[in-house]
Amino acid sequence: MKTITRILSLFPFSPFFLYFFSLVLSIFSDASLAGTEDIYKFKWLDPDKKVFVLQEKTYENRHKVYFNLGYGSSQFSDFQDSTFIHADLGWYFAEEWGIEILYHSYNNKNNDSYKAVQRQVTVIPYIIKVDNALGGLLVYSPFYGKLNTYNLIYYLDWSFAGGFATLNTNDNYASFTANSTTDTYVDKKRNAFVAKTQVRFFVTKNFHINFDYAAFFVRAPEPGTGGSEKYVRYGDFFLSAGLSF
Repeated sequence: MKTITRILSLFPFSPFFLYFFSLVLSIFSDASLAGTEDIYKFKWLDPDKKVFVLQEKTYENRHKVYFNLGYGSSQFSDFQDSTFIHADLGWYFAEEWGIEILYHSYNNKNNDSYKAVQRQVTVIPYIIKVDNALGGLLVYSPFYGKLNTYNLIYYLDWSFAGGFATLNTNDNYASFTANSTTDTYVDKKRNAFVAKTQVRFFVTKNFHINFDYAAFFVRAPEPGTGGSEKYVRYGDFFLSAGLSF
């Protein structure tokens, strides 16, 4: 668990997301395995007795192609409600390693915070909107486990991924810095680093459900610096379902 906690600390997750995965790990800690060649010792036996168990993976990833569709929520601006449709296509060239193409199409709209600012002081808040994102990721899937119910067993994988994405965005930086009363947006293509983690539940051999969190790191103008850019982060949390062959 200490090793897993260190891995989690490298990802910029929200406290809720860290709690969610900590809960998942605590539930599956007795069944979770790291790789297909690990050996575990049962702690409840007498100290002078040792039992070693080698457990094979039920649903293998090697040479599998998968496709997922899903829906999620994004948080880039405090003044926007953003949702998106998710799609990805991937291939595992080894049991623990794969590649993935990821696509997000966003829907952005002004929320109550934006409307409240407009009513009170009639100013334009600085907003960056992402229209869509297309990325390529390298996937690492070192952990797997199982969930025992009354008469069914559900298997799961836990993976991490990292890569790059191209974002089609638009922002109102010029209107914001000019204190304009007209909220005008300018389109701009931006590049981003992507870090993603996923828990995949196998409903059947070929059908699965995924819980994902993806963090995008993108350079954007910083207000009050004359247009200088710095890396900012926004996070996508999404649920998807898919098939593997």
